[in-house]
Amino acid sequence: MKITITIGILQHYEDLANQVFYEIFEYMDIYHIYEGFFNLNTPFKNSLMHSNVPIQINISTVSQSNFEWYYKNIIVLNIHRINILRLSNPFTVDDVQLLPKSTDKFSPIECLVINNRFRFPSFNNLLSYLHELRHLSIIYLNGFDLKDMEFHSLVLKNLKYISLELDLASFNQLKKINKQFLLLCRSFTFYNKS
Repeated sequence: MKITITIGILQHYEDLANQVFYEIFEYMDIYHIYEGFFNLNTPFKNSLMHSNVPIQINISTVSQSNFEWYYKNIIVLNIHRINILRLSNPFTVDDVQLLPKSTDKFSPIECLVINNRFRFPSFNNLLSYLHELRHLSIIYLNGFDLKDMEFHSLVLKNLKYISLELDLASFNQLKKINKQFLLLCRSFTFYNKS
């Protein structure tokens, strides 16, 4: 009696089930996922584009040209899925203002970390459409133009932690920020460089 065993060998990695890729993606940054796999095949491209899985974006060491691609092809297309946004490059901080200001699209962000200079008027505008924000950290919030600043009236009911490193802001200005934005915050760290 002769037994023949046929073993199927994958000829191409495109033949792997999508679930295998999703397991691998848990260990990768979204930028590298898109860069390496977005154009793999049409069904895979569609599954990346139409997924509801929350994503974390950490932009620290990309060039400006790569960031422009990242912004156009990843951030804008996935704004409804971003729950953590961490920005460190100087040019990325300015581009935060270009994100859609619709609370429907921007509200999933729960954690925002900005590791660079950020002007207070931008901070004021940004918080007005981050209703789900739980954690906020800004390394260098510049408050030189706070005197004439009009604050939006809002309550960030989910905000539990905030860390601000203020530059050129007085204690009275800090009290104004606290009164306007941080009434329900459980942990507040303040460092004033001036």
